Amino acid sequence: VSCSADGTLRIWNLKTAECATTFRIAGDTAVNSVTPIPKTDQIIVCNRSNTLYIVNPQGQVVRSMTSGKRGAEGEFIACTVSPRGEWTYAVAEDGVLYCFPLLTGVLENTLPVREFSFAFFQY
Repeated sequence: VSCSADGTLRIWNLKTAECATTFRIAGDTAVNSVTPIPKTDQIIVCNRSNTLYIVNPQGQVVRSMTSGKRGAEGEFIACTVSPRGEWTYAVAEDGVLYCFPLLTGVLENTLPVREFSFAFFQY
């Protein structure tokens, strides 16, 4: 799976190295990252919005999770998934780490992040 600044996601055939499927989740919003969820065929799509999307290989949104904030402050910039695939953690422009259980997708906790300047983080 790959993502692009033009808002597209592509699923690639590993045997032929050809693009099998191309789709968009949230219009032209740039996609920052795609993160596979362990033990499933689903991925989490993190784009420059206040919403994370859990997507299946056909491009259908299975669940969405939101920071609850409007505007640039609540825009997610990076996310990761816990090793067992039970939680996702996302950092937003407002300097807050958002914690979501993947089973429900309901915001469980927030933690302030004092200083950060990173493009990628991993659980």
